[in-house]
Amino acid sequence: KKYMVSSIVLNEIQRDQLEHPYPDKLVGEDYETTLADQRGGSSIFGPYRVKDQAGARAAKCNELGFAGGYPCRNVDLLSMLDTNELAAAFPTGSFYNALNDIWGWTDPVSKREFSIVGLRRGTAFVEITDPYNPRYLGVLPASAPATFWRDMKVMDHYALIVSDVSKHGMQIFDMQHLLNATENTLWSEDAHYDEFGNAHNIFV
Repeated sequence: KKYMVSSIVLNEIQRDQLEHPYPDKLVGEDYETTLADQRGGSSIFGPYRVKDQAGARAAKCNELGFAGGYPCRNVDLLSMLDTNELAAAFPTGSFYNALNDIWGWTDPVSKREFSIVGLRRGTAFVEITDPYNPRYLGVLPASAPATFWRDMKVMDHYALIVSDVSKHGMQIFDMQHLLNATENTLWSEDAHYDEFGNAHNIFV
């Protein structure tokens, strides 16, 4: 099986995308429609049909080394949220969204699972108990200006969040808020430690 994407293949992908622009997500109904309308149901990534997948944004890793339009190696894509979806709960306005790190937490009682995602403007929270249907819960804004790096770890049921940017300190967020959360919530930190300014990583 071909799992490594060579520079020749990458050049072919770039030419293909210029000639036939893809939607934002290379899985799902829009992606399938694009393939059907422009490429007869397939592409250099291989064929893709939503009905053949385990979820609406899922994709099996095929023999060409792609899950939908994404490179893979023996790993299937169960679902996805793009950067704009993960930043949706921030106040509106033009801003370049980017991701930098991810961590997780499982509630020991209910066994529900959650992703903690670092963004430029803060931290997003997504319930992934059903991995084929992730549920976006909202964001905790950063305590300092936007930056390309922050790190998150969990101690007991508290998320500890640091960032490279000056005067950020450490945000403390009670993950139990997520158990009864509605979608698109804009949270506030539960506590703040300011005996340091910036940190690239945190170890618990």
